[in-house]
Amino acid sequence: MIKEKGIPDNPCSYINIKGIKRKIVYDVIPFEVLGNLYRLYRTDTGNKNQQLIRKRNKAMLGLLIYQGLQSEELIKLEMQDLQLRDGKIRIHAGRRSAGRDMKLEASQAFELMDYRNDTRKGLQQAGKSAQEETALFITSEKGVRIGSNAIQTLLKKIKQLNESVSSINQIRASVIVRWLKLYHLRKVQHLAGHKYISSTERYQSSNREDLKEDISKFHPF
Repeated sequence: MIKEKGIPDNPCSYINIKGIKRKIVYDVIPFEVLGNLYRLYRTDTGNKNQQLIRKRNKAMLGLLIYQGLQSEELIKLEMQDLQLRDGKIRIHAGRRSAGRDMKLEASQAFELMDYRNDTRKGLQQAGKSAQEETALFITSEKGVRIGSNAIQTLLKKIKQLNESVSSINQIRASVIVRWLKLYHLRKVQHLAGHKYISSTERYQSSNREDLKEDISKFHPF
């Protein structure tokens, strides 16, 4: 209307909305794409050491895609947290997240079992670590707990498979949006490890399909 000289200025310019401003994520990746990403991630390329790292990374990738873990949650995992007999994994509480037990998917169980029984031992030998390391995911350099560098390396490999992936947070947001389609809000809050329900509610607006439906409903023309 400003362009057509119908009004002199924007009537909403001076509106100040009070309260906490929360960023809404819209670039949600369909779960089918994430699942395909997991299947496409190869572990049989490179030399022996590189294959060990790729097997570790695929085990980590499964936890990002199926359990929606945060980077710091992956880093903090201990050997005892992986409970394959019960088909679950224990996630530690953080400064901004709650602890929880999460069910493992059948498609990732083999990778995790193979990692725990064989791959991790290979990484320890490659790192020539003399100390007893309790961390689940370890490096091949010193056989110690992984850091943020290992997560960033994994992200680079993921981007090579699919350019639409921009961050670990984007993967997590996509998983939470999928959960909201399947479960009630309180269950999703538990699965995501959110301490406050408001943290879960903001992902409800991240569903692009719902946004399209709202636009068609209220602005059909």
